[in-house]
Amino acid sequence: MTETPNRAVVPPSTKGGVASFDFRRPTKFSREHMRSVEAIHEVFARNLGSSLSHLLRTAVTLEAFSTDQITYEDYIRSLPTPSVISTLTLEPLPGTIVVELSPQLALSFVDRVLGGAGGASPMRRPTDIETGILTELMAPLGPALSEALEPVAEVQGQLLGVEYNPRFVQVVSPTDMVLLLSYSVAVSGSPGTEGILSVCYPFPTLEPALDRLERRIQVEGRIESGVGTTTKPFSSLVPEFDVPLAIRLRTSAIPASELEGLAVGDVIRLDHRIDEPALGQIGDRTVVRARLGRRGRRLAVQIAEWNRS
Repeated sequence: MTETPNRAVVPPSTKGGVASFDFRRPTKFSREHMRSVEAIHEVFARNLGSSLSHLLRTAVTLEAFSTDQITYEDYIRSLPTPSVISTLTLEPLPGTIVVELSPQLALSFVDRVLGGAGGASPMRRPTDIETGILTELMAPLGPALSEALEPVAEVQGQLLGVEYNPRFVQVVSPTDMVLLLSYSVAVSGSPGTEGILSVCYPFPTLEPALDRLERRIQVEGRIESGVGTTTKPFSSLVPEFDVPLAIRLRTSAIPASELEGLAVGDVIRLDHRIDEPALGQIGDRTVVRARLGRRGRRLAVQIAEWNRS
């Protein structure tokens, strides 16, 4: 009896030939998704580098070098023991994300905070005192991720804690796909202290934001292609928001002597005639002309003409 493999061969939809599909590792993120996430995380690398530079009193730079999607099990197996693993929530997105920092680099950060030169350190588990310092150093991860994801989701990044054994960090099922962004981290004036920082997004966490991510890809694609017209109405690409509309009557003059003597309950006679249209303005621009009236017990206006010039 032969064993049925988990890999199938399916014909592509356009050109001839075959393409392999692994049912154990289904593709969850398209290439466009990955490129867009990588692009918006340029803000994350910039902000985190700036925060670490302030805390360590030396320049720290992060440079992206890879974006991949793998299973969570493969990601955890790739991490050494010990590792400096930070877990964070991104409310209101579901689940937990993981940020891993090279242990030698993390210990060099601690050494610099304690007044040392920040040189290379051997791989070992940090002490309890070092854990407290590392927790403070990893705190800027939350704000940096919140600002990076702002174009697609308003989230509040919050650090949950720091762990050192990858096997104890099970945020999703081992077979779930994750999006992995990897950065090289360099510290100015400390040769030999370069390391790797990785950000692991489980698919269930990013899934609620994929629709907005796709809309961002569509808009960016039109801009990059130089196409001046869109296939969808502009209103469908812009979220609804309130615009203050001011209804203005004809300006009336009143003597200064009468103005000084005004009291509660006095009536001011206006120069605006009852049959004269009022002007609806947004800022300094007149957009509508309207008739004065009432709706129930409230004052109201009826739109008579749009000013589209």
